[in-house]
Amino acid sequence: MRQHFLLLLSAILLTISPALAQKKRGAEPPPEKIQYEAVTITAVAGQEILVRRGYALARDCTVREPNRIAVITAPKSGELTEKSLETFPNYPKDNPRSACNSQKIMATYATYKARDDFQGDDAFRFAIVYFDGKAKHFDVKVTVLRGGKAQ
Repeated sequence: MRQHFLLLLSAILLTISPALAQKKRGAEPPPEKIQYEAVTITAVAGQEILVRRGYALARDCTVREPNRIAVITAPKSGELTEKSLETFPNYPKDNPRSACNSQKIMATYATYKARDDFQGDDAFRFAIVYFDGKAKHFDVKVTVLRGGKAQ
């Protein structure tokens, strides 16, 4: 009987633990942990563009935990999405993790894609939320071209 109870309790905890962890990660960090950056980009209608990336590595170059993209204000004329892509990190030389710069890692990217029929200005705000609860917010202004090349 006791084994049955322990198995049932284990099953319940395994089921709700990921939900609790996600709820905890989804909480807005305190204002003192938020950094802000203004970004201006040019995009081509209907073509996806990488806006920003985030990663956090341990000293042995393993990814600590995937970051997540939190949309604060969605673009009106396009779509902001989160993608995991392989890339090289770019730590400064004085950072102990600069040795990781020579190997590819999985990073979280925010990507933007304007509607195919759109031309003009768009804007949005998103945050990259890191494994430790810190966040960096980005206020993005986009000039969308039709049929031209993004700069």
